[in-house]
Amino acid sequence: GSASYTFTASANRTLVANFVRITYSITTSASPGAGGTTSGGGTVNSGDSITVVASANAGYSFVNWTEGGIAVSASASYGFTASANRTLVTNFALNTYTITTSASPVAGGSTSGGGTVNSGVSVTVQASANAGYGFINWTEGSAVESSSASYTFTASANRSLVANFDTYAQQLSKAIDAALSDDPPGLANSMHQQAEGISSAPNANAKAGRLGAFINHVNAQRGKALTPAEADNLIALAKLL
Repeated sequence: GSASYTFTASANRTLVANFVRITYSITTSASPGAGGTTSGGGTVNSGDSITVVASANAGYSFVNWTEGGIAVSASASYGFTASANRTLVTNFALNTYTITTSASPVAGGSTSGGGTVNSGVSVTVQASANAGYGFINWTEGSAVESSSASYTFTASANRSLVANFDTYAQQLSKAIDAALSDDPPGLANSMHQQAEGISSAPNANAKAGRLGAFINHVNAQRGKALTPAEADNLIALAKLL
């Protein structure tokens, strides 16, 4: 009907003007779709207080609400009074992380990989030992993360990884202490002295002789103070000196 009603008066009349409350459609969506979800909106009455909420998925962060490409709110929870149909888009950004790597000691080797990466990507960091050094492990803080020089993981946070190196002499010294920790100290001390003698040999012939003596000493303890695996490890390390 018409809001303006004209008639000729011919009798008493009681007229009622009927009104209906206006409704609006509030639609929400996420961009990109994988970035998160939205809630709120739907069909609402004019004048209603409306709140739409954006929730980011793992690996994403909320950026803003836009309408027609224009930013309307930087809050994930956006409140307004319904006064028109609205098409709102919540925007999410993929998180990025910084993966830093370093060598300890610096003279021990070099590292590669890392940098700024997107959340969820596969990252591989690589440690390369310098001459005279061997790779030990990757650590972060006080935690050992990997004993492999090539360490692969999924980016989910900023990381500061350290590639640890030891000289071959240091590795052999530590291996002797670990293998003979439960034995009389004299045995470990004699092997330490022999190992130091190999490292300080004045020439190749002397080095070969001292290495042979060390190998004989180790083999004499094979199956006694040393397990076969421990003996093999000590000999392999001594040959690197």
